[in-house]
Amino acid sequence: MKILHGTWIPQTKNDFKNGGRFFLWVETDSLLKGRRKTKQHRHPRQLLSDELQTFFDQQLGFGKNNTNNKPSTETKYFILPSTPDSPLPSIELARYLEEDVSEALEWKLWEIDCYPLTTVIKSLNNLHFLCQYQSNEIQLGADLLFWYHYSQHLKQIIIKDQYIPSLKYRENRISKGKKKRKTLKYIRVLNLLVKLMNS
Repeated sequence: MKILHGTWIPQTKNDFKNGGRFFLWVETDSLLKGRRKTKQHRHPRQLLSDELQTFFDQQLGFGKNNTNNKPSTETKYFILPSTPDSPLPSIELARYLEEDVSEALEWKLWEIDCYPLTTVIKSLNNLHFLCQYQSNEIQLGADLLFWYHYSQHLKQIIIKDQYIPSLKYRENRISKGKKKRKTLKYIRVLNLLVKLMNS
């Protein structure tokens, strides 16, 4: 079983307009084998970079538009509820595992290999369709399901609002009479449209 998780990670800049990127990662029901001591903070139930790249490229078809040969996975850090030894499985994965959860929980930082998305709304829509109707082995996590519904709601708001280009008044200095009358007529029509929209 593979559970897809995702989140938006903003860029830390002092600009007025802050960007960011959306990242996906995959939680599995099998533990990582042969963990090294240097990587003890690596999430034990994740797909590692090579497996993650293969999973998104071949099984989900995300690599079709990736023309560069660079690996598109990145390592990010997440604070997750954990036991002293390992992070807790997600609610979706806990249904399939038969493990007792100790009551001594704490928040710990975990290193996770992530896959960045370029077209977020379209990709979330495709992932939701794939998980709902085509695959029994892949499931959306609650966090990714939140982002899917958020993107669909945002899309509806943009579709409902009918944006028009802003109108900027500037004085036209035309000496000929006919052109001046046409320009005044055009300005009156624009002013009428603006009044109708505001009422």
